[in-house]
Amino acid sequence: MIGVMGQRVLEGRSPFVGDRNHIHHRLLSFGLNHGQAVTTIYLVHGLMVSCAYFLRWQSDVLLLAMYLAFAGAVLFVFALPPGRIRAPRASSSTQSSRVVIRNVSRSQSKREWPLNLLYVTVPCYLAWAVTVPQNIPSEGGMIAAGLAVVVIGALLSRSAIAWVVRAVLYIGSMCLLYYGEAFPRTSVTTLLTPTNMAMVILGALVFLAIRWAGDAQFQTTPLDHLIGLLAVAMPFLPEMTIGDVSVGPLMAKAVVLFFAFELLLYLRSSAAIRLGLVSLAILTGIMWRAWWS
Repeated sequence: MIGVMGQRVLEGRSPFVGDRNHIHHRLLSFGLNHGQAVTTIYLVHGLMVSCAYFLRWQSDVLLLAMYLAFAGAVLFVFALPPGRIRAPRASSSTQSSRVVIRNVSRSQSKREWPLNLLYVTVPCYLAWAVTVPQNIPSEGGMIAAGLAVVVIGALLSRSAIAWVVRAVLYIGSMCLLYYGEAFPRTSVTTLLTPTNMAMVILGALVFLAIRWAGDAQFQTTPLDHLIGLLAVAMPFLPEMTIGDVSVGPLMAKAVVLFFAFELLLYLRSSAAIRLGLVSLAILTGIMWRAWWS
């Protein structure tokens, strides 16, 4: 903000008159598109937050040096004339050939294997997650019963099935993740637990499925990239807890599952009904564990 206002003053204009000299517009003038510009800003902010966290116990001299380095980099961007750095543009023939190659590669069935594997592993993971907690409180059974009624109503009425299943999966999976962390069968002393390893595998499948689906099938936004970055960073953030449960790892696992749900519901036309039936089975398992197990 100071850089923008200072530039306006140097150009003899009011510092409060709007223009296109903000950092976002400067990045656009260098050849980046909107998504790339926003992603760059997010990454820089994430880098600054990470530096603030990891350098919080360092000397003031080092902190001042880092601050001056960031400030200098931002001022350097404003000092460059617009269009000085511009991404190379391919010729029309090259672009058309790339489109053909991309379309052919997307049509290949081998690119579908991460999504097909998610189609199988997500229900299996949810079924296994029911067995992870040592016990599930009776309140969890009541929540599961209420969600089961909603799912049955949606499946019978064929109304808003995808949205109902999505909401039930979100709520039900969060409950399972929380119960698994709050009531573990054994004390956890390492990060290499079966639950964490399974979540890493799911995360890799989600990444590959998004990467190979392409924007034509599943379009991601800079906000999605930011959420993915947060999912990676959350387990390493300062300790935040709900009772005895650490919030960071819990939210990171939830983000992976939510992306998996969205991929299946968006890219598989039959996924809504299938996941609705899966959610009914999972909710039945939760009720059994809560009331009779």
